[in-house]
Amino acid sequence: MKDGRASPERPALPCRRGRFLPRRFVLASVLSLPRHGDSGEDRWATAENAWSLCDGASEGYDGAGWAAALARALVLHGDPREAVSAARRLYRAGLGAYAVQPNSDPARPRGGVYAVQPNPPSPPISPRGAAYAVQPNPGTSPAPGAPPPSAAAWLAEASVARGSFSTALVVRVSRAGGFVRAYARGDSALFVRDGLETLAAFPMDRAEDFNLTPDLISASGDGTDDFLAATIPIGALRRPVLCLATDALAARILGAAARERAELWDFLDRADAADLDEWARAEIASRSLREDDLTLLSVRP
Repeated sequence: MKDGRASPERPALPCRRGRFLPRRFVLASVLSLPRHGDSGEDRWATAENAWSLCDGASEGYDGAGWAAALARALVLHGDPREAVSAARRLYRAGLGAYAVQPNSDPARPRGGVYAVQPNPPSPPISPRGAAYAVQPNPGTSPAPGAPPPSAAAWLAEASVARGSFSTALVVRVSRAGGFVRAYARGDSALFVRDGLETLAAFPMDRAEDFNLTPDLISASGDGTDDFLAATIPIGALRRPVLCLATDALAARILGAAARERAELWDFLDRADAADLDEWARAEIASRSLREDDLTLLSVRP
């Protein structure tokens, strides 16, 4: 995915237009199947008329913790660039380590399950409030008589040095439900549906657009991170559904033909965690699905 220099704006994506039907949207269900560790590295958050989904990078350090801080900030700040700055400040101060997955709606969603998981341990905080514990300089010699660092310690230090990274997707519905405003960086995707029919996908709209090196947001960055943006009209849809999915699941959905995609949506609407796990194992075995954390948020009136 390419990003521009000044919050590139895509034209409004094609969706049905017609008589406006005011509606209030809520988080209806969450399906989450972790593959990295016990809790995976996908994190989401909700606020009034806003939902976010972030996929922490497993190759970095504390991807899940950074994804949690970023997801929370994205629903609390209208400008995604301000949200990134706020998330970095909190994360570096040690306040980004949410003890529990930050779903703001405590009610059990309809037709699905919450995967409420504790985040991995947050990075150690130095006395100055930096994001990571102070490490010795590369040229510093160990104290006389000190035991050599273990292999595990070196691996941990190398992991910290790589930093924390995550994708970012935030979706906001207008107060009366007439249109969707979405911002994305990376390959977590929004699908706009009318019933089982897919009308729009953002920021990717083809399975081949996904790759192993998406644009990510770093917890240690200090510059402005640009987002792709889209405005999608939904007021005239009869059975609107907004689906936020992380990359492996999003690529599988986009790779399906129209009829198969509708059948897949029907399955995902009715599936619970056990159903999703059984389906994912079969899909991975047939090489139709990349093995990764799978998360799907469904938002409905």
